[in-house]
Amino acid sequence: MSRERKSIDQYNLDIKEMDGYIYTGKKSQKSMHIFNKRASLAIKNLIDLTGKKVIDIGCADGTFTVELVAQMKAARAIGVEPSDAWRLAQKKYGQGDPRVQFHYGSAYRLDFPDRYFDVSLMRGVLHHLDDPVKGLKECLRVSRGVFLLEPNGYNPIIKLLEIFSPYHRAHQEKSYCPHTLRTWLKLLGATFVNESFTSLVPLICPDRIAAFLDWLTPRWERLPLIPKVSCGLYCVYFTREEERVRR
Repeated sequence: MSRERKSIDQYNLDIKEMDGYIYTGKKSQKSMHIFNKRASLAIKNLIDLTGKKVIDIGCADGTFTVELVAQMKAARAIGVEPSDAWRLAQKKYGQGDPRVQFHYGSAYRLDFPDRYFDVSLMRGVLHHLDDPVKGLKECLRVSRGVFLLEPNGYNPIIKLLEIFSPYHRAHQEKSYCPHTLRTWLKLLGATFVNESFTSLVPLICPDRIAAFLDWLTPRWERLPLIPKVSCGLYCVYFTREEERVRR
């Protein structure tokens, strides 16, 4: 069984056992909510989605897809998800805002025309794919730009968690070095626009520690160089070469 398939099966199990998606369900920890808040803020700070048509690849239960329209002012957001979480998304949000839709599907085969979207967004998804370059290629096919939010592969603590943490091992967690992500996108013909390193809050930690780290994060991010090897999240935005030239 592939790493990707094991990851999907584990998330399906989470849904059954936790009465919802592990990051956003009723039983999710406070640290997860703080972590998610920081991730959403990182997206807002790096890219303006106002009026844009966005595809949220690996949208899970749709919580963050809805944010793209409600909080980040995207004109339209379509979530695509390969696990059972897409049923949760449809149940929770499918009959709400008509600007938000959900589909069952794979990052490798997106059922949309070329350049249909302004932005393809992958929020903590790429490292779960067996063939990340193929996934990125498909992202670039259907959109004019790609935004990635991934675990920071420069952070040694994250590397240790991937080896020893039962949660990380069960969910097939993996981090890529930011240089690797940038290299893949450049080889696919995309052009670098911007990047950021953010968040000190782990997904799973005691509430008081999570609150302190959340307070510390914006102060820490202003330090020179240190955030690159100590922050937990890496965000990067690339556009198609021809879109960059056109602007």
